[in-house]
Amino acid sequence: MTNPTFSQEGFSLFHKDKPFTLKLADFITDYDPSEHNCCKIPVDLSSDVNLDFSLAEIAAKKIKDKGGFVLWDFHIDFPAKLSQMRFEGLFNLHFHSLKIFSATLYEKFKENTFGCCLYQGTAEVDRIFSWSAGDMVEFQEWLEDLYQVPEMLFETKENALGDIKTFFDIDSHMLDVTPFSRHLRNVYTMNLFMSYLHRLVAALPEDLLACVCLDTSCLTHEGFLVQLLSKERFSHVHMLLDKKRLPIEGVLNFSYNHDVKVGVCFPNDPQCFLSSLNVFKKISGNFFNANIPYKIIPEFLMTSSWDGLDYMIFSKKCLSPQGKRMLQGFVAAGGSGLYIDEPIGLESEMELDVFLKLK
Repeated sequence: MTNPTFSQEGFSLFHKDKPFTLKLADFITDYDPSEHNCCKIPVDLSSDVNLDFSLAEIAAKKIKDKGGFVLWDFHIDFPAKLSQMRFEGLFNLHFHSLKIFSATLYEKFKENTFGCCLYQGTAEVDRIFSWSAGDMVEFQEWLEDLYQVPEMLFETKENALGDIKTFFDIDSHMLDVTPFSRHLRNVYTMNLFMSYLHRLVAALPEDLLACVCLDTSCLTHEGFLVQLLSKERFSHVHMLLDKKRLPIEGVLNFSYNHDVKVGVCFPNDPQCFLSSLNVFKKISGNFFNANIPYKIIPEFLMTSSWDGLDYMIFSKKCLSPQGKRMLQGFVAAGGSGLYIDEPIGLESEMELDVFLKLK
């Protein structure tokens, strides 16, 4: 792999190995070199166009002449039905369009390219696709794989859900009753959508930053949002977030505080329950009010992400056995655990509320 012009390592963005802060203009008419260093340039990759990039090339040259970088803003005509995301013919068409872009327009402006945006729109992606009966069955299977039985997911006693004995007894109307059930549907849809985008990334040069531009204003619950945007779903696709500024890995337009000493161990999907997500929403409010910088780390990435941290917040209820072992490693490396609910027997651990009072 060649050395990329732009790269992201952990929580930090670099331009040719030097720290870089993105200052993005959404439109070329708004671009001001004194305020911006990058501009979105639309590129129409719809299936019904002839892939004429002449207008995009003219716009990109204007940004280049002003010393700026380009974020190629793709328009890809994703299908209206979720099940159609599995059509290989449609995927091949999108893949071919990206290959042509890579061999032509990108090559002309390679040194002046910041990255590309594969999707721009709402983070509530389940609202942009209609579901078939087959989609519902596969969603029910996904719930069963993660949580085994409805009582575990909804944190109730056995047989407390009446006629709902299995996830296959939950119909689509029930999923619109509570914010949490709608959130789970959105997480599942995001899994499928990001899987499709990750396959498309293979058509792009390895050194090109691929991202999605997400409007998160519709999602006010920070616990829900952090789970949705987990690195588990965005392993090779970065994010540009509108409105929200979350201290999570993969966000390109977040000004990260490098002096942060506190990490929050966020649970893996099978340990994400409504009660635990509510707790993490509260933590975020407490740290904001106390003006304490922190970063959120998915449990499965804890070992590779704890460099520079002195404290790691965790919930015993939400820890997997592997997570507990990783926390033991964190403490052995000189860190301290901050528990939300109960201690787990670490050599160095403290109740989170006590820590906040000390701060």
